[in-house]
Amino acid sequence: MAPVIGPANKSSTRRSIPSRAERRQAQLMIYGGFGLLAVLLILGICGLLLIMKPELVLPETAERPGGSGGSTVPGGGFSTAAPADRWADATVAELEHNGVKVRVDYVDVGDVATRNNANAVEVFTDRDYLHVTLSLENTNAAPVAYRSWQGNTFPGGSLAQVKLTDNSGAEYAQATFPGARSVKGHLADAQLDPKEKVTDTLIFQPRAGQDPRAATFYLLELPAGAHGAEGEYRFRIPRNMLEEAPSLGGPGSEGFTLPPDGMSSE
Repeated sequence: MAPVIGPANKSSTRRSIPSRAERRQAQLMIYGGFGLLAVLLILGICGLLLIMKPELVLPETAERPGGSGGSTVPGGGFSTAAPADRWADATVAELEHNGVKVRVDYVDVGDVATRNNANAVEVFTDRDYLHVTLSLENTNAAPVAYRSWQGNTFPGGSLAQVKLTDNSGAEYAQATFPGARSVKGHLADAQLDPKEKVTDTLIFQPRAGQDPRAATFYLLELPAGAHGAEGEYRFRIPRNMLEEAPSLGGPGSEGFTLPPDGMSSE
């Protein structure tokens, strides 16, 4: 008898349909694979950038121009202007207004030597005076008249007189010395010829009981009206610029001479 061939068993040919959990697992595996590839790609790019990054070479330490009052700074470089809302670093900055360059040579704390009208030396040791020595250079082709910031006002600008404050906001007044004809290092006024350089020391006095050595930094504002210009020179003086002035040890004329015109010398 010939075998009877009937319809195939439907259950043996039916395709199995993945469950929802199985589909979810497959999707997670696919997403995980893409995520792993993305991470590997990012790591590869970062490694390539590190390999290709050029070596940073700093220039040798540059010496600040201007003689013994200067200091050395890594990398050197001197700025020629300061934005109105910022302060120039006094350790490296040289600012300019209308062709007159100004920089802070050095800052020290100590006594003050003066000469009175009898040409006798008088030393003030009653407090730790703050001395700020500045250098000025006329880069113009014509002479420029300079009048010291010490003891003078310059109306017409946003800042009428020199101002010194510390990091706490405490302001240091300009020192006055009754009966003094001249003060060591101070230049009352001068006519600066083209390319001529001069120095002027400004003297400030702390309040009673105030130690100027305790400040973290100082902010010095100088109106450019001292040489007939507009604007201000603004310096931030860090504490590491502060030095101890040589002790004068009472009255004495060592290193302090008085020119015939009455202005003090270096």
